[in-house]
Amino acid sequence: MISTLALVGCTSSNTPTPTPTPTPITQFPEGFHAKLNQDNCNWDAQNGIVTIKKEVVFGDDDDINGFYWQVPAIVKKVYIKANTKVTGGFRTNHELVIEGENRNNSVIFGTYTKTWKNGRVNDEWNYTALSADGISNGGALTIKSLTILNSRTYNVNSYNSKIIVDNCSIINTRGANDENSNNDGFGGAAGSEIRNSYLAVNDDVIKVYEKDMKVENVTIKLQSKNSIAFQMGWNDDPNSEASAIFKNVLVIGAAPVANDGKVGYNQGIFAWKGGSKVHTRTINLDGFKVTGLENTILWDGKWVDMALVTLWRPNGTLLLKGDNVSISAPVGAYLDKNKTSTVKVQFSGLDTTTVLNKYDTGTGSTVTGNGIGW
Repeated sequence: MISTLALVGCTSSNTPTPTPTPTPITQFPEGFHAKLNQDNCNWDAQNGIVTIKKEVVFGDDDDINGFYWQVPAIVKKVYIKANTKVTGGFRTNHELVIEGENRNNSVIFGTYTKTWKNGRVNDEWNYTALSADGISNGGALTIKSLTILNSRTYNVNSYNSKIIVDNCSIINTRGANDENSNNDGFGGAAGSEIRNSYLAVNDDVIKVYEKDMKVENVTIKLQSKNSIAFQMGWNDDPNSEASAIFKNVLVIGAAPVANDGKVGYNQGIFAWKGGSKVHTRTINLDGFKVTGLENTILWDGKWVDMALVTLWRPNGTLLLKGDNVSISAPVGAYLDKNKTSTVKVQFSGLDTTTVLNKYDTGTGSTVTGNGIGW
């Protein structure tokens, strides 16, 4: 008969063999944020994975730069467990994945302070919640399955690196009087994508400044005033051409807030302002719906009816093409004062520079976007 002790590896004297004790990590590699420790995170050196398992605060409102972690190249992935909040931001110049275990409660948090930048910084784009700079060899910053909540300024942005966002919520809940926080939603270099996501922010929601961008299965909830669903450019940006594919994208207008029941915006759903060079933007639509703009206005030196397009940039051409579109607003388009800008519409056989205030083609009315939201 074989004894039970023998089965578990005991010696002939029936004394259990001690289980080796793992050597505790007393110091993380160089470049780890000072607020990361054995209590709130695990480091898998073999696979380059940092798992943040408990709430951690990188810094407070007055910690201008310590609030951000410049993730070292040794880290390939940051994984945020469910029911875990990271107060801080992430910066990278190498290929990196930042992923949550649960989209709803794996949270990267910024601040409840409205217009945080005032009195602190003038270059708000450098204080983005998740940013990339100089990722080479076709790599990308990939952000998955988490919520970005109340970022200080921009939420996700890069001017020279591809960014992929999938299954995320990008939310601003600071409410009224936060319109000047530069709380932009998503922007990235050529080939960047955002899909299966929900955005409700206070400034430019999605920027189409580069070529071959993709927006798929996305819902945008406008927050009134400075919320612009799609910004084509601001001043003379360096790219003469930019393009994007929109597939199953839903835009929802903000609820009325003024005494007269109307909502006031600063620009249209598709907006382009500043600069004067001859530039073109092309948007290919396959399932695109805009709703909730029936009783809205915008500011053009005075309050006027809301438009689908405000192309106030001289010499700019915006091409909207595709099918399965359901969009409407009080006005089709406003152009620059000298009428040197052009909007071309190519929907289901249409080919015109006359922009109507309503289009309903194919299955546009059935567009669901991401189907979820706060």
